Amino acid sequence: MTFEEFQATGRVVADLSTVPEIAAQIDTVGPGRVYVDGLFIAGVPHAYCITIGDDSRITSLEEAERLLYEFAQSEGYV
Repeated sequence: MTFEEFQATGRVVADLSTVPEIAAQIDTVGPGRVYVDGLFIAGVPHAYCITIGDDSRITSLEEAERLLYEFAQSEGYV
């Protein structure tokens, strides 16, 4: 799967805690974007938050998607 194909799987979710495969991973509520196999990026005002392992970053959507895509590739999701 290319980066662009990965991006196209993303969908906006008003509350990540309503997505069963994500709710088990988080203890906060709020908006975000969901990708293949329940991978997600949390939305924060005017930016996005991505956490991979112990590394959390607040960044632009495209950079967060790139980081998530690289993780998805390394872990065999895509």
